[in-house]
Amino acid sequence: MIDQARDVLAEAKYREELARTAAGCIAGALAWGLREQGLTDKAIGETLGVSRNRVGDLVDAGMYPTICSDMRLGDDRQREYVTAEVEAVYGPLARPASGWTHTKTAASGTVAKTNGIPLPATVRDPEHLSLSGAQFDNLDTGERILVYTLDRHYGQPLLDANLRRVGADHRGEYRIDLWSSPGGVHPYPLEILNIQAADLRFGKNWDSPKERRTDEQAYLNAIRAVRRHYGIWPRPGLTEHAEDLAT
Repeated sequence: MIDQARDVLAEAKYREELARTAAGCIAGALAWGLREQGLTDKAIGETLGVSRNRVGDLVDAGMYPTICSDMRLGDDRQREYVTAEVEAVYGPLARPASGWTHTKTAASGTVAKTNGIPLPATVRDPEHLSLSGAQFDNLDTGERILVYTLDRHYGQPLLDANLRRVGADHRGEYRIDLWSSPGGVHPYPLEILNIQAADLRFGKNWDSPKERRTDEQAYLNAIRAVRRHYGIWPRPGLTEHAEDLAT
């Protein structure tokens, strides 16, 4: 009976840990979304009942739950439980029944192919455009906002007279387009989103040091601008990762 008691207590403590980890991931997603909307860390901390000094860690846990939270990579039971809890509790915020929602995160090539966007002559296969992309859908009107890049992490390749690659320009940039119907894709006016073209550039060869960011930083600038303007909550990091692996 002593062994049984120990086993039951261990299971109870493990379940308590699961619930605590799930709550941390949910708080992280909320902190991430509130920061994107422009709230200060002090305001976020007051909203979530934590010290403002903890808000940065919470945001990291929301964005990268498998790295910055208490998740254990080899614990499948924990991952399944936490993913289900985050989806059940936070999911309805990120997947509303109407209005704008962040419906998909995928490679830029997938976003371009799905929405009929022509590829550059230097890109033979959409799979070669592997940098992050996103799709936002208006569930009432059918409109879409597309975030993607037609560049690689090194920008565009430089070719010689025989079309052989001899280098790269290291000047990439993200695009934000409005899709209203098949074939009806137009650049989204950036001033509406309170963002500039310079905020969407990446690579080391741009003239301004502020434009020499990583592709991931440029991508986050783009989706943050869209989500802030339309009041869209970020997609749950755990379920998004699982869905992306399945696509």
